[in-house]
Amino acid sequence: MLRNWQSHSDYQKQLIQRLSALAQKEKGRLIPLDKAISKLYLLNLDNLLPIIKPLYPDFGRPAKNQQGIIRSLVLMLELQVYSITNWAKRVQHDQLLFDICGFDSNKAPGVGSYYDLLWRLWLAMAKNLLRIVCVPIAPMAKSFI
Repeated sequence: MLRNWQSHSDYQKQLIQRLSALAQKEKGRLIPLDKAISKLYLLNLDNLLPIIKPLYPDFGRPAKNQQGIIRSLVLMLELQVYSITNWAKRVQHDQLLFDICGFDSNKAPGVGSYYDLLWRLWLAMAKNLLRIVCVPIAPMAKSFI
């Protein structure tokens, strides 16, 4: 089950609000992150909802911060960090990175949440690939029978 899916416009408003509050304190860090912040500001994840939603059942503990995790992974690669484990720990201890990712809770997700989302996406992709490969073979099999 997915918890609230934050719209892109809400993320943009929240980002501006949070960065405005941190502007004086973190000015020296904001300038080098300008390109990455702009990229995430423009990255509209609203179209991912129909792809992500079926990956989670309608029961059980709700998954939260899925959009934030996706933004966090984009930011991680933009900053040329290639260890999800190290990155997740870094975001947990860095309020600026936490805010740029748009997490909507008081605590950044742990490394397991990152891998859980990636695993679900990988499984969905694998199922779709299997369907694509198997469907065209079935009509050909009938001609051999």
